[in-house]
This record gives sequence, structure tokens and C-alpha cells, in this order.
Amino acid sequence: MTAFSKRVEYGLMALFHLDESADDELVSRRQISDAYQIPLELAGKVLQDLKHADLVTSVQGARGGYRLTKPLETVTLGELITALDGPIRSVKCGSTTDSGCQKSSTCNIRHFARRVGLQLNSFYFTIPLKDLPENETQRGK
Repeated sequence: MTAFSKRVEYGLMALFHLDESADDELVSRRQISDAYQIPLELAGKVLQDLKHADLVTSVQGARGGYRLTKPLETVTLGELITALDGPIRSVKCGSTTDSGCQKSSTCNIRHFARRVGLQLNSFYFTIPLKDLPENETQRGK
């Protein structure tokens, strides 16, 4: 089973929180940090990575904050994972190189593992974030 990193979990929380706010409302990293008990510094780093990936935009200043750049219907789980954790590697030995594996020259599952990894990677890019299960606060939307 693939587990999401804490950064991806926090990124999902932040994006869903921003999606629940009004279109013109800015949300501070402190608001997100407090709402989900995310360490403030880590919330800031996650939001900055989401900004660099053009998933959110920010406004500086005392009344600044973050808002979504585009609707969650157009953002995939793969985009989020890549923005926060880098390229998706579902299996350790699934790359085109030997990845430092001592068994690469005799491995009989290398090609299978690579194919599975590519299919899983592709799958993540077909899941819009808006299609993920709704939380309690979104059900009334």
C-alpha cells in the first residue's frame, strides 16, 4: 500500500481549506496551521511549494494570505504529490537505471516493477482532487 507523506497530507488539507473559503478571501498560513494542528513552519513550506507549482497564489502583507490559483476540479493528485515530494516513484527499482540496486543485473522483476510504477504514476494524474472523498464541512457545499 502506498502511503502519502505528511507534506502531501498537509497539502491536501490546505487545498481543501482554501477551496472552502470564499473566492476573494485570503487565508493565512497561521489559519491553516491552527485549523489542522500543522506546525507553522511546515505549513509555510508546504504553501510555498504549492505556490511554486502554481496551485496557489499569495498576497504579502498584514492582510495577506493564500488562495487557490485554479479550481480543484483541474488539479490532480499527481500534480500535488509532484509539487510536494518531487517525481512519483511507486517502486524503488522501477526506474530506467539500476537505482543502486545490487541485484539489477540478475533481477527478473525489474521490467514488471517499472511497468507497475509507470501505471501507478499515470493513475495519480487522472484523479482530480475534487473527486476525493468529501469531508464533513464540504458536504453542504
